[in-house]
Amino acid sequence: MMENNFKLRTVLILLVVSSIFLFGNFVSAATYDATGGWNLSISNGWTDGGANCPIEVDETVPVIIIQDGDSFFLVAGEGTFTGTVTDNNYNITTYFEPDEENEVTVSGGFTLSSSTSGTGQIDISVTEGAITCDKGMDITLAKQGTAPTYDATGDWEFTRSNLWAEGPPGCDPDDPGTDTVTITQNGNAVTLVVHDDDGDQTFNGSVNGNTYTFKEVEIEGGETTTIIVTFTLSNQNSGSGQVTIFWTDGIEECIQGFDLAFTELVVQPGVGVASDDGGGGGGCFIATAAYGSLMEPHVKILRDFRDNILFNNSLGKSFVQAYYKYSPPIADFISKHDNLRAVVRISLLPVVGVSWIALKIGPVSTMALMLFFISFFVGLVWFRRRYNEQ
Repeated sequence: MMENNFKLRTVLILLVVSSIFLFGNFVSAATYDATGGWNLSISNGWTDGGANCPIEVDETVPVIIIQDGDSFFLVAGEGTFTGTVTDNNYNITTYFEPDEENEVTVSGGFTLSSSTSGTGQIDISVTEGAITCDKGMDITLAKQGTAPTYDATGDWEFTRSNLWAEGPPGCDPDDPGTDTVTITQNGNAVTLVVHDDDGDQTFNGSVNGNTYTFKEVEIEGGETTTIIVTFTLSNQNSGSGQVTIFWTDGIEECIQGFDLAFTELVVQPGVGVASDDGGGGGGCFIATAAYGSLMEPHVKILRDFRDNILFNNSLGKSFVQAYYKYSPPIADFISKHDNLRAVVRISLLPVVGVSWIALKIGPVSTMALMLFFISFFVGLVWFRRRYNEQ
């Protein structure tokens, strides 16, 4: 009898513990996935006064939220809020803005009443030396349309600008430049593959309306790197956004970021070459039309030659501008004729070869090498003619 009672008590204790565990996990789980583009409306702003502590004006601004389980990032302009999620409550814990020299502390958050709307309050404390400014505001969130506005599938070129970094020595900004990416969009699911000299890097994300969001976390050797990519398409062929990179080894932190400008590259044979602002095919219109892909190695050599050599002097820039002006219709004609594309590919081989050499040894050494070979060839022809005359 006592043995049966012991077994019964044991079973009851296990049931109670299991119930508490399950209930605890259930109530702490996020109710919604807020990832996507939102419109955030500010109202009822207040401040503790002072000319250097103005009230936040009533306005509506677009923001992007990226949620990963019970944590989230909210990107508003150049500022990024981070926080935790419990049920439908989003609690802000930190705030970061590049080039912000003052100490900024934020608190508050918001509660989602549905998957598309919510309300809350944010309190901000800014300390500059011995002066502290306390202010706050009410906020209302309304999710932007969930149906994708555009189909971004294709090859794109993005340019990095306004690079910054905050952190200990060695936490340096990324290098400015241009990279190519391939986007594959299937409904609201999006994959972005960045192509660079170090290999391809893949990001998985989503699209809501015309807002695209990606988050990737890399953990290696005790170091954690979180990369957030957000951008908005203003039309089918162009857009802009930003990248924020958080790195930590558990002791030190480094935060980097930069702005992005996107331009779609349409390089399919028989369709033509299209772009915004003369940038289609990365600017290499004829080569892209001939080889059929921006990622083709010969085209990449020509693009690198343009970016690293031609753009570094006034004569090269003038040549590129003239090329941008007159080459698109020629490239469009080439892309529609396969035989002509083959001829152009062969014709471009010497240009690609010289560009490759210039990238390896520099333009001055390349010119000297070319003059040497030209002189050698002319001398060889002259010597052969003199020899035949004798």
